[in-house]
Amino acid sequence: MAAQIPLYPLPLGQALPADKPLAVCISGGGSRSMVCGLGQLSALASLDDPQRPGQRLLDRVGVFSSVSGGSWAAVPFTFLPATLGGQPVTDADLLITPLAPGDLVKGSPGEASPGNVCHMPATCLGAVPGRFDETGLADFALQWLWLKLWDKVPWSWLWIYAVGHFILRGYALYAATYSEDDGILPDKFFSLSARHVTETLLPGNPDLGTDDFYYPRAGRPALIVNFNLMEESAGAPQMPMQATCLSTGAPGQTPNGQLRGGGACESFGFGTTLLPDPAPVGAVLATLRRRYSLCDITGCSSAFFAQWLQQRLGAYLDQSLAEADSRPTKFGFAATQGALARAELTRLRAELAALDDKPLAIVPQYDYWPLIQTEPPVTIRYGFSDGGAFENTGLMGLLARTSGDVRALVFVNTSTALSLDGNGLLVADSQLPNLFGFAAYENGAYPSFGGMRADQPLSFVQLFPQAPFADLLAQLKRNSCAGTDSPHRGIAWARQTLTTVANPVAQVAAGRTVQVLWVYNNRVDQWQEAITDIALQADLSQGQGADPGGSLAHFPSYSTFDIHLDAEAANMLAQLSAWNVAQLTSEIAALLG
Repeated sequence: MAAQIPLYPLPLGQALPADKPLAVCISGGGSRSMVCGLGQLSALASLDDPQRPGQRLLDRVGVFSSVSGGSWAAVPFTFLPATLGGQPVTDADLLITPLAPGDLVKGSPGEASPGNVCHMPATCLGAVPGRFDETGLADFALQWLWLKLWDKVPWSWLWIYAVGHFILRGYALYAATYSEDDGILPDKFFSLSARHVTETLLPGNPDLGTDDFYYPRAGRPALIVNFNLMEESAGAPQMPMQATCLSTGAPGQTPNGQLRGGGACESFGFGTTLLPDPAPVGAVLATLRRRYSLCDITGCSSAFFAQWLQQRLGAYLDQSLAEADSRPTKFGFAATQGALARAELTRLRAELAALDDKPLAIVPQYDYWPLIQTEPPVTIRYGFSDGGAFENTGLMGLLARTSGDVRALVFVNTSTALSLDGNGLLVADSQLPNLFGFAAYENGAYPSFGGMRADQPLSFVQLFPQAPFADLLAQLKRNSCAGTDSPHRGIAWARQTLTTVANPVAQVAAGRTVQVLWVYNNRVDQWQEAITDIALQADLSQGQGADPGGSLAHFPSYSTFDIHLDAEAANMLAQLSAWNVAQLTSEIAALLG
């Protein structure tokens, strides 16, 4: 159908409200970042505002900016409905109860007590990574392959469907039908509020209604979900994009300047095809074939996992085909359709293998038109990549979608444990030096990009001058070492006042003041040594030994590829993350001013 879509040209950003001056960035990192985010949100929701007794710290947060796995926590938290299954649902159902490390125990999975790290309520965000187990993946594969057999859904919708299936469905934030031509057809859009829809969208779109949208839960901070548009060829520069409850688009341009965004459109109208017909000032007319929904922004933000899922699905097909003769009931197609189904599965396996040479075919794809247009209007289908493939902290999107000075609590939920090289230089995740114009640590140094250069796309991640980077490393080293030679003794944090440099890729102006409290996911021996439960101490020793294993393998720096986390792994990381925030309450108060 034809839709009238409001436009939001530059400048897009607004200043944070005076009573909610704090921004929170939740970085990418798959399930690891999701459960870190769970702990961080739980702490902000449970701690009192030091300046306003009786109010939560969370009530001072004006905006979230999330990337990839951070969006798995931020989107359900923001849009949590009032009821699930006909029963009221509260923040307590979604979050954990932060506890002192000495109160944590390893009990039986069915023992529903706050301190039992082996129990995970079904409604808690921490239950999501547990759904990516072998049983869950097999169930998903069966459903997806049925779609491929009978509806011919494009492979580019694989990860979008997975996000709806594993992450959003349990919070009543996903329902869809399927089309050979248009892929996934979600039942609902999303928007700012029913009032906004009534006043802004319905007059130009009378076929829509307020029930056609998901809305944020009352009182939630504004949300910025970060992802990237990819140019047509693999490896081409990427353009940072952001989706908010109001609008979706790109304020800046690709690093090579070949594609410019220039603003955003109303989120319900993203992914449409422009029409040449005249429209009211400040709007366009476009063909709307599907409903751009929460599965789309969450899936694009975490599109890194599309290829991960492609590989898992391929392995599942290989196993199923190999066992089809000896165990025909293992795979539903072979049991019910016989040789025909086996032939179809063989064909699908060949299709899946062919995608190895077509990396853009597996990522989510949407029609896109920039606000900066030529005549006649041009709409092109592009692939959309994981936000962390360019800027992984969420700071870039935050600055692109706000104005004025910013105070930000930035959670760097990385898998890269801090370490010291032979000269005592701190080795940290590459997402930090990139923000200051440096490449990843290599051979005893962080090489400078030498400015923003078209032949070095990641040089355009830079938001701050190079000079303060040394201070960031020094603070992280001092606080994580806590008077020792080990960079995992205390909490890894730093607080800085920075000034932005001009960034054309994100359309960030120079000269903005950004006060940042950095909190880096890292081992904290002070927290671990306070755990008194013998079984948990044994699991930590096994997980952090020379040959890491068990539920806590590599704790807390779980690999981004470890998308499945059981209850113990999720709870322990969430509790550590919450404890870190609680210990930094005075620093958060100083950030608030």
